[in-house]
Amino acid sequence: MVTKRGAPVLFTHRVLMIAGALQPKSLVVYFELILDDLVSYGPGGEGLLVRPVVREGGQLLEQEAFVHRVFLSAVYCDSPARQKLAGVVQGASAYLMCMYCWMCGVKFNNMRMLGYRGPVRCRYGKLKGQEVQMGVNERSRLIAHEEQVLRGMVAETTDALSANRDVGVHMLNPVVKALSYVDANNIFPVPLYHALYLGVVKDFVKVLLQSGVGEGLGWDKRVVAERETHFLLPADFSRPLLSVVSKQGRMVIENWVRFLEVYSVYLFWPELGAVVLSSSAKKAWGHLRRFAMFFQRPERITSASHRLQRAKQAR
Repeated sequence: MVTKRGAPVLFTHRVLMIAGALQPKSLVVYFELILDDLVSYGPGGEGLLVRPVVREGGQLLEQEAFVHRVFLSAVYCDSPARQKLAGVVQGASAYLMCMYCWMCGVKFNNMRMLGYRGPVRCRYGKLKGQEVQMGVNERSRLIAHEEQVLRGMVAETTDALSANRDVGVHMLNPVVKALSYVDANNIFPVPLYHALYLGVVKDFVKVLLQSGVGEGLGWDKRVVAERETHFLLPADFSRPLLSVVSKQGRMVIENWVRFLEVYSVYLFWPELGAVVLSSSAKKAWGHLRRFAMFFQRPERITSASHRLQRAKQAR
């Protein structure tokens, strides 16, 4: 398991942690030694010789040795580290920023991934010149494992920037290259906190803050700012409350988690004398919060009724 920071994931163990305030330019050098060991200890290699020892009657007795095969099941990291390790072309000018499909970004102030409500025309990549839309002809848009390997090999055989821009990567994922049993599309679990809180939640709040937005969205910023002054936190609280109205640029994942889970319940509460959210915004926020809470507080789901109960609790 590889993590940037945070609690260990169930049934996994940390094998590498990269400390430091700055991200290294390349992650490959950090993985080479570990990947060499995984090749040696994995299928096709010599394996790892294990000699179990048990205690009997106050004595340690060595058991029969056996060969243990080691497999890498997943690499846990945030979105930027995932893109970097996979060799995906990054930056504000990267059109093929999604590592799993051929949909192109669209420059609208910044580079944005559109194509949800309507088709977008691809400027680069395999589908150059074609119109692509989410949910339409997904088979041609998505990149299978074999195609991931092929485009990585193409990128490594050319130094041309235009070629890298058309394949969307500048190298073959070193984990995929070293371990034949790894699937390029399954090795990275979704970085839920990074993608959800610094992505969907933050963007949705920006939409609410925009003036003159359509479809009945928007909120009463004055009321929200006033209610934020009602919170009183203990002196030893790790992070102070930051105003979602005026300080969201300083909010990190932990701030967004607390905002969604705790503060928003009071800030958006309609029975406190003022309507903060429109009906459509309230419905959208409710769906988003229930989705986040369901995955944010994972528990063993033993039955359909238990799953339903958990979904109700997330409300």
